[in-house]
Amino acid sequence: MSNKLHIIKYNPKYFSILKAFTKEFQTTEKKFYADRDTSEKKILELTKQLNSKEDKGTLFLGLVNEELIGYVHASVQEDKDNKSPCYYVNDLFITKEYQANGYGTELLKYIHTYAKSKGYKYLGIGVLYNNLKALKLYKKIGFKDYGIELIKKI
Repeated sequence: MSNKLHIIKYNPKYFSILKAFTKEFQTTEKKFYADRDTSEKKILELTKQLNSKEDKGTLFLGLVNEELIGYVHASVQEDKDNKSPCYYVNDLFITKEYQANGYGTELLKYIHTYAKSKGYKYLGIGVLYNNLKALKLYKKIGFKDYGIELIKKI
């Protein structure tokens, strides 16, 4: 890692950059799901959801030299199998020019420590089946295969 990552809770002054990141994230996922909605309306809706009080989640921003380079968003999910709430990483994003520098790992370690400090016993994360780069990272830092979700277009 070339420059130190500074992690903060969401600050509204970063909204417009976060919106641009949401568009980049959705556009990237469009490679996996061709019908992913990247309209301006949808991007605005998704960006607002990242800091919604309704999901009881937390949004942490990653900054390098005071520049926003990524984020991690997590919230509580009930886990029927473990009978214990799970802190679940909904989104992890590092902008393309800062990827492969350890920042994603650092954000995941941070959210792990945060969840543990709040008393959660499990940290979950999902990954698209063909996102092998992300899957490799998640397994490298200790996530284990847990289940399989399937989706069908109707």
